[in-house]
Amino acid sequence: MLGLDCAVNFYSGVLSFQKVSDIEVAGESYDHLEGVIGARVRIVRMRLGHEYIQLTEYLVPKRAPDCSECA
Repeated sequence: MLGLDCAVNFYSGVLSFQKVSDIEVAGESYDHLEGVIGARVRIVRMRLGHEYIQLTEYLVPKRAPDCSECA
């Protein structure tokens, strides 16, 4: 994906979703929820009729962890 703004433009422009909220979250409680220490996340919630989707972009960290460290 080229970024959350691109995705929002696609869902609103092509699929007629409406943006309901656009927030940034960070902090210790969110670190534990996501399992990513130091995470800062942008979350956009969109609606089409009675259906909702949530688009998420990690602002920090920018890259995926090296999976070889997990083994």
